[in-house]
Amino acid sequence: MRSAISIIVLAWATVTFSLKAVPQKGRIVNGVNAAEGQAPFIVSLSDDDQPTFYHNCGGSIIDKEWILTAAHCLPNSITDYAVIHPKYEYYDAAPYDIALLHLEKPLKFNKLVKPIALPYPGE
Repeated sequence: MRSAISIIVLAWATVTFSLKAVPQKGRIVNGVNAAEGQAPFIVSLSDDDQPTFYHNCGGSIIDKEWILTAAHCLPNSITDYAVIHPKYEYYDAAPYDIALLHLEKPLKFNKLVKPIALPYPGE
């Protein structure tokens, strides 16, 4: 449990400080597709109830069992466990729209599936 709380705090701090650094202008609009393997830490969350693949939300691989995503993505996510920021409110999400998803099956890392590189304390 202590480990899960540490992951939540680290994820929350990473997102909170990152949001302050992102300028409101210059967000990606009409971007280009990434080359295979260019972002092996990014995942696409989809709804299994759809007859075909439908991208619902994105997330970042924290480790083999945890994905960092937005809390508003949870209703359509398939997990056996989720941790949502305690101050998250659906109708007033910012800045607490953050969640950790615990996967039903661990990921198998390879050249196309890797965890995101997070800073060490003090970096």
